[in-house]
Amino acid sequence: MYQIGRILKTIREERSFQILDVQDQTGIDSSQLSRIETGKRLPTVEQLTRLSNLYRVDNSLLQIQRESDKIITSLEDPALGIRSLEVAKEKLIYGHKR
Repeated sequence: MYQIGRILKTIREERSFQILDVQDQTGIDSSQLSRIETGKRLPTVEQLTRLSNLYRVDNSLLQIQRESDKIITSLEDPALGIRSLEVAKEKLIYGHKR
């Protein structure tokens, strides 16, 4: 389950948007929005950009949440997760080629 969906649903409800309003203003299908908000699907980068513009939320904060969901769900051994993230951080800092 992706946490970004819960965040997006909370923002949508705080802004008093209905899902069909969001669909009309972003072009994102309401069934996709529903799957995103229930954590069954990750939003694309483009979808997050559209939503952040509509909701007037910092896009980079939403992208960070999306990326963290991707990382967490990709871990095969969650017990090694923190150490794996520390190593990944070192690789990023010291210019490890992707």
